[in-house]
This record gives sequence, structure tokens and C-alpha cells, in this order.
Amino acid sequence: MIDFEATSIAIILFAFLIFIFAYWKDATAEGFSSDRIFDSVFMIAIGSFLGGKLLFRNLSVDYIKYQLLTSPFILEGILIGGALAVFFAIKKNRWDGWKIGDMLAPALSMYQAILFLGFFIRTGQLSMLILLSGFGSLTFFIRYLKTNHKLGSSTRYFELKRLNRLTFTGGLFATYLTGSSLIAILFLLTHQNFSNWFWWFQFSFYFFILISSLFLIKRRLNIEGIKMNSFIEKIKSILVRRSKQIDKDINDIAENDPFNVEASDGHRNEDELGEEVQDNQQHGISEAIKGELNDEKDMIKKSLSKLEKGTYGYCIKCGKAISEDRLKANPTAEYCMACENKIAK
Repeated sequence: MIDFEATSIAIILFAFLIFIFAYWKDATAEGFSSDRIFDSVFMIAIGSFLGGKLLFRNLSVDYIKYQLLTSPFILEGILIGGALAVFFAIKKNRWDGWKIGDMLAPALSMYQAILFLGFFIRTGQLSMLILLSGFGSLTFFIRYLKTNHKLGSSTRYFELKRLNRLTFTGGLFATYLTGSSLIAILFLLTHQNFSNWFWWFQFSFYFFILISSLFLIKRRLNIEGIKMNSFIEKIKSILVRRSKQIDKDINDIAENDPFNVEASDGHRNEDELGEEVQDNQQHGISEAIKGELNDEKDMIKKSLSKLEKGTYGYCIKCGKAISEDRLKANPTAEYCMACENKIAK
């Protein structure tokens, strides 16, 4: 439990401000709206407060009236309340939950590291120093994965999958869950209290998170790895086949163009007026179709180049991922549906 004293309040608020900044910075870098991010922060703050104050207690009317504000926080309640708030924010904004998890992971680990730094400075307890060391190391490790290996970075996702690198949406989130639960379990094992039911609850709680995170890593790697490799290869195959078909269509059109047919010997004779008008019309139609086909082939070349560079599948206007359904329907799409609709208006 976390004592609700003036110093503790200051430490918690400072750590939470750092959390907000880190979360906002990563989210806006990924193209999320600042307004929606701050709305979700407000929801997380309310959820965390209510969870820390109401969960795992014997609730009563007297508690709500006289002890709600002065009672200590329960950390596990804060985590559960905050997680529920994140879930509702994801549903409300129709966000990708794994992507949000990747943005929250660095901010959460930093929040806990600063939190325990403050408590260590205030109390001087060795247990706080141990937790500080654990979450400080986890924070640096997550930042290392994000900076050096581009985990959690949408701009490199397709490139890393093309290279068959071990990465997936939710990677940083799974790393945070695994690391934080291990830290908590090791801390509890060094501070055993087998006779206390709450100690057993905490141990079970973090052990469940650890097992869930390891299962998540395995499942997401399998699902996303197969899904992305299969999807990229399918799109590439469609684009290559269409490019070959365009080449064939252009050759067929050129062979049937009356200007080319009549000039097969290097010279073109003018026909009677009626036939000449018809030939000109047919030639104009052939040139227009060839122009459209060449434009389409240019788009295909651009899409294939993006596939090679690992930048395929992102809207050139807003930078957000284009849905797979849209890419399947139009593999050379450069805009997401939202931007496409705005441009159409």
C-alpha cells in the first residue's frame, strides 16, 4: 500500500506528470491526436484513483464518507483501475489496443521508476531501492528496444516483418508486462509473508500477469508473423501479376492501333475521309487507354518500391496505417479511407 501523505502525493503527481509527457510524446509521434490522448490520460487518472481506493477493501458507506480520501492506495487496484480505463479509451476511440500498449509501456515503466525513486529518497528503505533498480533497468531496456530495434514503431513495422525480424504490435507492452511482473514476484519472494492473504493475492496477481505476457508474446509472434508475411507476399504477387498484365495489354493495344497497323512498313498511307476519321478516333482511344495503363504501372512500381523499403501500407497524408481490407481491394492505395473521403469532398 502507498501512504496518502503530502510527500507521497507530491511524488505520485510528479511521476504521473512524467508519465503523461512520455505517453503524449510517443503517441503524437505515431500520429495520434493530442486531444484524444489527453482525454485518455484523464480517464486513466480517474480509473487509477478509483481502483487504488475502492478495490480489495471492505467497502461501506462510512468508508466512502470518511476514509476514501485519507486511506492508502493499493498498487494492484491502481493497475487494474488504470487498465480498465485504458480499455474503455481504446473502445471509445477505436484505437489499436496493441499499439496503445506499446506507447504506454515506456511511460509506465518510467512512471514506476520515478515513483520508487521518490519513495526511496523519502524513506531510505532498501526495498524501495530494489524496486527503483528493477524498474529503472526495465525503463532503459524498453527504450533500447524502441530506439535501437524499432519495437513499437509503426514506420518500421513492415520493413522488419519483410526481413523476418522478431517484432510485432504489442512487443513493448509484452516486454513491460513480463519485466514488471518479474520484478514484483522477485520482490515478494524476498519479502515473504505466507500468513498474510494479501501477500498470496499479490503473488498470484503478478504470476498471472507473467504467464499471460509470455503467452501473449508467443501468440502474437505466431499470429502476426504468419499474418504479415502472408499478407505482404500476397500483395506483392498481385502487383507483379498486374504489372505483367499491363505490359501485355499495352502491347496488344499497340499492335491493334490502326496507325501502327498501317505503318508496319515504316510508312502510313492516309485512307478515305470516313476511314481516316475512324482511324483517328481508334488511335485516340488506344492512346488514352495506354496512358491510363502506364499511370497504373507507375503506381505499381511505387508500391513495389515501398514494399522493398518497408514503408508500404501507410497513408501519405496522415501517416496512419491503411486498413488491410482497403489494400486488398486497391493494392496501390496511397491514402487511408478517412483521407480519401476528405480529398473526394
